[in-house]
Amino acid sequence: MKKEVKSRLFESVCFLICVAFLFVAAYFLGFFKNYSLANIQRTYNDIVEELSDGAKNLFSSRGTRNTRTAKSSSYNEYRIQHIPVAVIRGTNSSGAWKNIFYSNKKIVFYTYDIDNINFHNRLKSFLKREKIEKKYSLMAYEINAFNSMRVGDTEPSKICDSLEECNAVRQKAADYSYMAEFLKLCGKTMCVIKPRTKQYVRLNNKNYANASLMLQKLIDW
Repeated sequence: MKKEVKSRLFESVCFLICVAFLFVAAYFLGFFKNYSLANIQRTYNDIVEELSDGAKNLFSSRGTRNTRTAKSSSYNEYRIQHIPVAVIRGTNSSGAWKNIFYSNKKIVFYTYDIDNINFHNRLKSFLKREKIEKKYSLMAYEINAFNSMRVGDTEPSKICDSLEECNAVRQKAADYSYMAEFLKLCGKTMCVIKPRTKQYVRLNNKNYANASLMLQKLIDW
């Protein structure tokens, strides 16, 4: 088992060295002519972060007692995860859903249809309780209405004139899509989003008993 861990770490380190070498070589050979050093560094840092998180998760899956990583921690037995950076970039660049990601309360977000209207009605009543209402803000949407929403600035203001501008347009579109997929995933069950720390907890099964219990346990989170 230890040999497997060491092997994985060795492969990750070798990969990072290769990525760094390729980035440096590509830069000096002119492949990144229209990129700024800041953009290149950000891309490289994103790769490093993903690989680092993978290494941490490998250790945690082998029985470590430390439940806190760069991506997740726990509170009252609930898994706390960080909202992906691309999701926050998506709301910042488009202006969409700032009422969720920049609220001063914890957000309860989900979508519902005719099959779980009872879940919605009961949870809405639960959230009106005085102590609960002070901590949470409900953002629930009927599924068809949510799927047809087009919020925020998602289109380029003009045709891009350079490779750098085109890349920026593609990045903006990708971030918006990432944000939309994040909300769709949350909507399938329910997410409690904590805007101040850019973290969230996702409900595993969409039923009232589990949802109300989770909200009670996360009230002081």
